[in-house]
Amino acid sequence: MDADAGALAPAAPGVTARAGVVNVTASPQNSATLTQVTSQQYEVFGALLATGLISTYTIDNNSTIISTNPATSTTIKNGIASSGAALDSLTGLFDAPNLIKIINVVGPGLQRTVNVTPSSNTPGSVVLLRDYTNPSELNLASNTYISVSNFFVDVTSNGSQVLKVGAVVGGGFSGCGGMLATIVAHTVPNIEIAPYLVSACILPNPTGGVTTVRNVYSGNMLVGATNNAYPFGNAAPPPYTGGWLALAGGAPGTASATVPVASTSFPVVMNDPAGFAFGFGYANKTFSIQTNFANTPLSQTTFTTSNYSSGWRGYMPANYASAHNSVSVDTFNPWRITQANVAICAGVNCYALTATQPFAISRPFSDPGTKLAYFNWVKGGVVTGISQGAGAYNVTTSGAGSGTLTSTTATVFTPQQQIQIVTSLPAGTIFTITGKDAALVVYSNSGVCDGYSANIVMSSVGNITNITNTVITFHSPAASTYTIGPIGGV
Repeated sequence: MDADAGALAPAAPGVTARAGVVNVTASPQNSATLTQVTSQQYEVFGALLATGLISTYTIDNNSTIISTNPATSTTIKNGIASSGAALDSLTGLFDAPNLIKIINVVGPGLQRTVNVTPSSNTPGSVVLLRDYTNPSELNLASNTYISVSNFFVDVTSNGSQVLKVGAVVGGGFSGCGGMLATIVAHTVPNIEIAPYLVSACILPNPTGGVTTVRNVYSGNMLVGATNNAYPFGNAAPPPYTGGWLALAGGAPGTASATVPVASTSFPVVMNDPAGFAFGFGYANKTFSIQTNFANTPLSQTTFTTSNYSSGWRGYMPANYASAHNSVSVDTFNPWRITQANVAICAGVNCYALTATQPFAISRPFSDPGTKLAYFNWVKGGVVTGISQGAGAYNVTTSGAGSGTLTSTTATVFTPQQQIQIVTSLPAGTIFTITGKDAALVVYSNSGVCDGYSANIVMSSVGNITNITNTVITFHSPAASTYTIGPIGGV
């Protein structure tokens, strides 16, 4: 990846003076006096800015966006003059239908097309999003949301006029590839701006060749290509390939973006005793990939995609065990987040992808009832035997009385953990789970069987706690063989 996704921007002054919309004085207040005409121009400018048709490139390179120069068709004055738009008699401004007339004149001349080509044929997807790491983009997005959005008329929901120009990829507040940004509250007086919503625009590329994307935001964009088609579930095995290109802003017209593509497969070695013992179906339930921004402002950013995909791709082999202890992570994600800011999680543990392997995994106490040898339950009280059954343990008792199953296999209790014990013992049977940590502190809670299972809430546990000794206690009504298990989350 060619940039750090942790970059933030200092706050910037308003953008209307720079674009030639309103002349702002040099007073400490940066004040401006709006006339009826400049108010109308500002209204149109705000609508174009909010939809993404005006970008950082437009502002930096076109100080005559207001111009009446007949050679420059994409100007606000030209649009107002030639659109036939009428002013509202009460406000002296344009209502939504008339504003749309102006945008339909100005907008087409501001459109940008990008031809995205992977450097090698890569069937899968292309991804576009506004460069949320670019200070200019953050400043403009913040100005747009905080200032302009309070004044412009919504031009997307009026049925009497139809916008000729479609949604801008990478433009707008939260559209496909867009972003929302605002001042980070705790940074005053050293103002910083951070995005709080980043949307990745994922477009299918089944042939792996050139994808033409019309109406792309003309400012700074991130353009990616990947062999990930983003199907539901998104758990395909490697190889993974992908890459990114930072596409600079450009004039309206057609631009080319050739994205360098390379391997993005990243193996992760796990040390997961419980996962290895109980296998893929047990271990994969809590396997996830997520952002890892710690306490930086980007930890508050919501990263979304334009489809139903989470955006992450990883793969745990079906034969997951101590002899097959590697899982695969695709380091390509649709927001170009660097490996240092991506974490892999399982059980109660999360590790940055850049951390030292193997990753040791501890899992909340549960026993699927499929491998007696793992917890190695030791019988006590009236329990005289325990053997492996079909997804449960066959527990034999000598008569009525208290029975116990004890394990010294390391496990974890979590706060308010809900544990369900499925059993053939009768309704009304009380089960108690008791755990001790290395300091011999005791954690114990009970639940009553409803005829199918006993549900226990570990309210005695206040923190994630490593347990060295676990005891399950129950009352046997008579000599018999009962089933206990699976034992797990509710």
